[in-house]
Amino acid sequence: DAEKGFKLYADMESDGFIETAKTYNSIISTLGSTKRYAEKAIEYFHKMQLKGIVPDEHTYVAVLRATAKVGDT
Repeated sequence: DAEKGFKLYADMESDGFIETAKTYNSIISTLGSTKRYAEKAIEYFHKMQLKGIVPDEHTYVAVLRATAKVGDT
């Protein structure tokens, strides 16, 4: 569930985890899997870029899926 994902991310962030494309891919993929949290997934993509973390092919697939969910009616 996405709420648990938000809490997990906040806990990891406060513990000083090392942010990598792989960790962001997991977050973006999970959030982007539902229309309800797809916009949040895109926010994490932007956050990733602002932190200088280079997206990989998995990142782009996850973001594309999220944008498709945002566009669903």
